[in-house]
Amino acid sequence: MKYSFFIFALFLLFGCKSAQRAIIQSDSKYGLINRKGEIVVEPQYDFILKSNRINRFMVKSGEKYGFINNNGQVVIPFIYEDVNPYYERLAAVKKNGKYGFINHKGKVKIPFLYDDVFLGFSKGISDVTINDTSGYINKRGKVVIPLKFETCYPFLSDLAHVVTFELESYLTDKKGTLIKYDKKLHEYKRLWVPLNSYPGSVRTKTGRGRRSRKGGAIMAPVWS
Repeated sequence: MKYSFFIFALFLLFGCKSAQRAIIQSDSKYGLINRKGEIVVEPQYDFILKSNRINRFMVKSGEKYGFINNNGQVVIPFIYEDVNPYYERLAAVKKNGKYGFINHKGKVKIPFLYDDVFLGFSKGISDVTINDTSGYINKRGKVVIPLKFETCYPFLSDLAHVVTFELESYLTDKKGTLIKYDKKLHEYKRLWVPLNSYPGSVRTKTGRGRRSRKGGAIMAPVWS
């Protein structure tokens, strides 16, 4: 069978090269290919997203979510209403209307207590929301910054962006100290999640492909 693919994600930067995968799309379904362009997982899922630094892909099938590994094996069954990719080896997952956190084996590490999670763990803590009020917890589920904000964003550096119920924006450190944004002091801090970009992606008249860091072709630009 001949497929026409859109290369959707960057090749993995972690693990041995033989295990690297890219996410592909065909007729609104997603799968995986290896560095040689060989199909590892046939396009069959409604969505796929790679976890951070762990061999787990978040996948959606129908109305449920689960996780597969690099070889397409289902390692976390499709039992969740929503999931986030793994960050710092924990993934936020939703069951019966509430979010909790599981490890790479699917074991619940933090109970299903939360109404929402923006992203997941970063710098050892995660934003969580209960009753439209947000704060931060650690990996033991202990509240480390009280739930008192309208919105909390991830700690991408030693500071994170928070919004009060008066719609005022602040930065907070991991102790919960609020700081007004100062461009001179903070412009080089990572504060906001950037738009997704995939370095090395190439588009020519013949299609899409990807080049290596040295400029050589990893995959010829022949995909649509």
